[in-house]
Amino acid sequence: MRDYAHNNFEKNNDQDDCEEAVFGRFLRGGGSELRISRNVYEGSDIIDLRLWLSNGRPTRRGVTVDVQDVDAVIGCLRAAQGV
Repeated sequence: MRDYAHNNFEKNNDQDDCEEAVFGRFLRGGGSELRISRNVYEGSDIIDLRLWLSNGRPTRRGVTVDVQDVDAVIGCLRAAQGV
C-alpha cells in the first residue's frame, strides 16, 4: 500500500495567475510526491495530477484534465482497473 495524505483545500496563492487547492499527495521515492489539485489557470477550471520534487517544485510529468471531463476520465480509469 502506498503512502497517502489527503489534504482538503490546501490553498496555495503564490502565483497571480494560478489558485490551487490540493486534495491528495502520494509519496514517491526520493522525497517526491504525486499531487492531485484543482486549479483555476488562465480562466480554466482544471484538475492537475503532477509529480512534485522534494524541493517543492512541480515537474513537467503529469496531466491536466478539464473539470467537465473528470467523470468520464474516472469511468475510463475504473474500466482499465477492471481489465
